[in-house]
Amino acid sequence: MLYKNQYISDDEFIRTFESDIDENELEWHEDEHDREIVVMNESDWSFQFDEEIPQKLNKDTTIFIKKGRFHRVLKGTTPLVIKIKEYGR
Repeated sequence: MLYKNQYISDDEFIRTFESDIDENELEWHEDEHDREIVVMNESDWSFQFDEEIPQKLNKDTTIFIKKGRFHRVLKGTTPLVIKIKEYGR
């Protein structure tokens, strides 16, 4: 399993990536809605927008992702827990 979602509401959920995930499953993708993500734990994962340098995902980091913008997460050695809020559903 790539990740686990725990829904808070129709447009907000907690997503957990475990440390044993196969990094080949973490592909470039685009989302159908604008999203705001907030990192909930200390981790050594990174986030990258297309044609940009990866940024470390520290606890409390907030990133806004526009619908249709290519991005990906880069695997670390720890689990990653993020809160995702979707807009325009």
